[in-house]
Amino acid sequence: MNVKRLVGVLLVVFLLAACRFEAAPDAESRLEAQAGSWGLNIGFFDESYASGSTTVATDGNNIETAYSTYNVGSGCLDIRVKKWSGSSWTNVGSDLSGSSTRGVISCYAFNPSLALDASGNPVVAWDEETASGTNIYVQRFNGTDWENLTPLGLAGSNDLERTSQRPSLALDSSGNPVVAWDEYDGSGTNIYVQRFDGTNWIPIGVNLGNPGATARNPSLALDRSDNDKPVVSWVEDSGKLQVQKYNGANWESVGSALDWSLRGQYAKSSVALDSAGNPTIAWESDDGSDFNIYVRRFDASTNTWANVGSGVLSVSSVADSDAQSPSLVLDSSGNPIVAWQEFLGDGNSWNIYVQRFTGGAWLNVGSTPDTPVDPVLTSYYE
Repeated sequence: MNVKRLVGVLLVVFLLAACRFEAAPDAESRLEAQAGSWGLNIGFFDESYASGSTTVATDGNNIETAYSTYNVGSGCLDIRVKKWSGSSWTNVGSDLSGSSTRGVISCYAFNPSLALDASGNPVVAWDEETASGTNIYVQRFNGTDWENLTPLGLAGSNDLERTSQRPSLALDSSGNPVVAWDEYDGSGTNIYVQRFDGTNWIPIGVNLGNPGATARNPSLALDRSDNDKPVVSWVEDSGKLQVQKYNGANWESVGSALDWSLRGQYAKSSVALDSAGNPTIAWESDDGSDFNIYVRRFDASTNTWANVGSGVLSVSSVADSDAQSPSLVLDSSGNPIVAWQEFLGDGNSWNIYVQRFTGGAWLNVGSTPDTPVDPVLTSYYE
């Protein structure tokens, strides 16, 4: 299937009845995917013991998804990658685990982040709890087998309190992976960014985060117009959403920090760059009564963030409706497309919504899929 032939193609993968388990779930979870203006349903697969940690990628010709799945034999969560053949989903190699020594308390391989190289082969990063702490693992599929790259983060620390989590992965123009993640080092949590040079992971600048603040949930994009320099967004417990770009020597703030609030939780953000390298960001925040999705675009001429349209996305007018977990991509004209999940305030209903900003307004992209959670948008092709 050539996705480039489809006008306005996007892809969303989500889970029904999904959760992060402490033990084996009792029932199957259903993974489902749709593309286009919800006009092309590329099927679903009933996957025993699939968890709520899912990601998706496409290069215009291939569509692949990675997610956590329960390994009945080991009692652990592994990472599974599947590819859409045009008529069905097939496994890409074997299931992934970064370490042969699994955690003594639990053994989660979780939070996968996925990208496809120029040949359509997947590269996936995830975090995994092992006996030596929680680390970041990256593997690359060579067309036949998975190749294990050197682990990132706190591998070998032998301290279960030290954690490296929530990776965000992108591939540079040469196909080398770049990963951002948050890491607790025993005194605080900061954002780290490294690039793989073919042999080793090379730090990109110093770790990110303000002194005394806890920094989490990075989102990474590479500026193709500026030698693949990374742009990273993350949230801090100070109530600030930070966006910074690496200038080749140092990290620089992109405009002023933005505000967020999520009632004690850590908000998710999603950053994307247009062809000129200007970032657009979507994030979740609490306005005091409801959670909403906020979208702003950076104006380099004024060094400020400007609302995209109203700047606020929330479909339901019901009190206590909550919009969360945004995922953002830009179309070929730089217009944002955002997917998010929204609780309808009726006690049991979640829906996924997808809207595209065009003609000065946010418009729905097709109809609403039924009661999923955790949407993920991948690259947009026309």
